[in-house]
Amino acid sequence: MLFRSVVLGGDGDTNAEGSDPTTTLRVSAFELLRALGGRRSVDQLRGLDWTGPPRLEIFALFGTPRATDLVE
Repeated sequence: MLFRSVVLGGDGDTNAEGSDPTTTLRVSAFELLRALGGRRSVDQLRGLDWTGPPRLEIFALFGTPRATDLVE
């Protein structure tokens, strides 16, 4: 299974090179697509594989996350 690591610096930039990341998210490509597409609830987003504090604001591409869980 292919996994991606999304690294977030203190200023909110993704893949901030040369700085220590404050948060890292490790997810499959499928799960990242579903999360960015608004297919995951806040509880589901918090349950992802975060290192550091969850940065849920990166998932606001299409408005707020779902109110209820969506199981696929």
